[in-house]
Order: sequence, then C-alpha cells, then structure tokens
Amino acid sequence: MRPRILISVTLALLGLLAVLMVSTRNRRLAAGDEGDRPGGRTLVAMAPTTALALPVAEETAVVLTNARAAVTIMETNHEEYVEQRVAELMDLAMNDDANSLSAILTELTNPDKRIRKGALEAAVQFGDRTITPRLQELAAQTEEAEEKAALLAAVDYLNLPSLTEYLAGHAPRTNASLPLRNTNRVNRGVWPGTKPKQTAPTNAGP
Repeated sequence: MRPRILISVTLALLGLLAVLMVSTRNRRLAAGDEGDRPGGRTLVAMAPTTALALPVAEETAVVLTNARAAVTIMETNHEEYVEQRVAELMDLAMNDDANSLSAILTELTNPDKRIRKGALEAAVQFGDRTITPRLQELAAQTEEAEEKAALLAAVDYLNLPSLTEYLAGHAPRTNASLPLRNTNRVNRGVWPGTKPKQTAPTNAGP
C-alpha cells in the first residue's frame, strides 16, 4: 500500500513541475514576441539558456524539497500507525469473544509485514485451536520462507496439549464415567515474544 501512495505523490509532483516549466517558457516567449513588434520594448540580447535555466532550476529544487518532505511525513505517520495497530491487536488477544478473534485473523493478510507478524502473535496468544486450519491455509499461500515457517510454528504450538490436558491424560481417574471437559481454547504457557494474559484479581475475604 505504501509504495502505491509514494508513486502517486511522485507522479503528481512531476506533473506540477512540468506545468511550472511550461508556464515559465510561455512567459519568456511572450516577452520576446512583444519586444520584436514595432513600437514594442527592445530587449537586451542575452543568452536565453542562462535566462531560463536559473528559474527552472530554482523551481525544480523547491518541488524536490517538497516531495522529500511529503515522503518523510508519510513514512512517519505510517510508522506510528503500525505501532498503534500492533498494540491494539495484542489488546484484542486478551479478550475471549469471536469479534476480537475475527479482527486479529483479518490482519493476518495486512499488506504491512509487521502488522501481519503482530497479528500472528496475537492469534497465538488468543489461544483458540480452531484457527489452525486458517493458519495452515495462509502458510500454503505464503511464498516467503520466514513467514511460512512462523505460521507453521504457530500451528504446531497451538496443537500442543495444554497443561490441563496433559495432567488429565496422566493422572489416575477416580471415576471412569466422569467425562473430561473439552475446550478449544488452551493454555499452554506463553508464546515467545508475547506477554501472558492478565486476570482480574479476586478480593480475599477478611
């Protein structure tokens, strides 16, 4: 997305530069025609290249300076947006609702690589095992090796048994007819690079 914006701004600035150059040339030619008419002003002969080169060079420098300033502003704004969006995704990972998970999964296809990475970390932190087919699908569509490996690693991590599941599978059961609770959302620790979920403190009695 950002390269397209930069190209559009550059083309617009180049178009403005062309208009300024044509306008300057027309004014010079009009002044020369007036001096050639009978009764018109007589212009002192001077090198036309020198007369035209200086204004055009100055206008070009101004246009280029403005273009660089515009690009710098856009890059700064984009950096701030990326940081803000990644922080928002990690906040969504602390929730338990379907809307938060959907918002996280949507950003897995964001054009910005850093936002995609933040979305993957948030998805793993959310801890819903049902998203693994979607992660596998994205991994199959991704050509970049590093990003593909990260998606597959997230799938493997989510498919690991949680501590509760591990203990339930190894601890002796006193009542074989008592079923174990089966949940999609798992808690198996902290994904590298993320923070553990914060739980609200309970008020202790006196």
